[in-house]
Amino acid sequence: MKYCIKKANQHQIDNYRHAACVVKGGRLVNVGVNTNKKGRLIDPLYEEKGCHAELMALCSLSEEQVRGSVLYVAGWSKGNNIVNSKPCPICQQYIKKFDLKAVYYSLPNGEYEELII
Repeated sequence: MKYCIKKANQHQIDNYRHAACVVKGGRLVNVGVNTNKKGRLIDPLYEEKGCHAELMALCSLSEEQVRGSVLYVAGWSKGNNIVNSKPCPICQQYIKKFDLKAVYYSLPNGEYEELII
């Protein structure tokens, strides 16, 4: 989670900065960050707005790479504070389609919580 929080903080975007890290067997497999760039990733919803970090991290991987992995999601506010990075309801629906071992997200107090999927 510490690495994910660091990556989110380093992300260069003009609003909330979020990062998602896919880890399997203790090894970092992929990192995704949120984007303001419009364009469909996997759903028409994203044609008119940017994509969320968790989908950017997961959708570029094969089923085998994702199976049994852990997803960490962290974010920072415009005011440079750690924020609640619980995946939105739409991202949660997509996350359920992946065979993840667990999903954890940052909380404003610097702790993290597991998302029950």
